[in-house]
Amino acid sequence: MLEIDTIRNELFDLVTSTASFTSSNTDSAKFAGDSIASGSLPFCVIQFESADLEYETIGSPRSIRITCNWTINIYASSQTQLDALTEQVMAAITDRTLDGNTQELKVTELSYQMSSEADAEYGRATFTLMTEHTTTIND
Repeated sequence: MLEIDTIRNELFDLVTSTASFTSSNTDSAKFAGDSIASGSLPFCVIQFESADLEYETIGSPRSIRITCNWTINIYASSQTQLDALTEQVMAAITDRTLDGNTQELKVTELSYQMSSEADAEYGRATFTLMTEHTTTIND
């Protein structure tokens, strides 16, 4: 019903279609708090955040609109690299239906956070995405 795994896989495919990300430096199972070694950069993490459900019809079967919230976090070792990677991922997000699995995909926010640790600069760009799809349930 939620199609979380299907949508996550489609987002993964979009990210890994870029020149800089492959299945070896893109993950959809990590959490934001998980540590990523500086030697592994650049790295990308795709996360499901939440879902809102709204009934569109009454009776059986019922139609439900599902709005899912996602983040794509890009980690890089410098501001310049982070800018280039962010542009690559943004350019890859062209399929607004994720191969027909959603009715709509929207990028709702992009934020940057730069930090330094042991005199090494690193950063994270976070895309916040929203997907919508409709399903029916018999109850």
